[in-house]
Amino acid sequence: MGYNTATTEWPNGKDLEDFKPLIDKFFSLLDDKGDAVGDQLADDIFTSDGELAAPAGKASGSAEIRTCRKNAWNLVVQRKHSVRRVYRHNDETDLMLIGDVSMVLANGAKLDGDFAARIVLARVATGEARIKLYQVWADSAPVQAALKNN
Repeated sequence: MGYNTATTEWPNGKDLEDFKPLIDKFFSLLDDKGDAVGDQLADDIFTSDGELAAPAGKASGSAEIRTCRKNAWNLVVQRKHSVRRVYRHNDETDLMLIGDVSMVLANGAKLDGDFAARIVLARVATGEARIKLYQVWADSAPVQAALKNN
């Protein structure tokens, strides 16, 4: 596992083992500035009807997910997510996560913040693990203030 989930506290049970690498790769991609990230999210991470909902907007389906990261780095030059803990609903595929993110903004401001997220997992026809829903909540006020003050 990468830095994103290296210290994550996971719920008990072997049923999540197939999904842990997927979650780690997902957060690694969110921190990656590469041009192919949108394609990787659409092709390797989300179901074809998946949904990514964040404070900046919502992307539904492969086509929207493929393009949703185009503006992700306009104001941010570095981003590092760490998932601290994962909680599971009775249904093993419905997860809540808490974590933190460190960012360096384009104006040089450095910020650390917390986030909470819901991930609904699924298996596609090939049996591979995918994300059907990623919904994140985070306080954007510190970012707005840092952008305003610099």
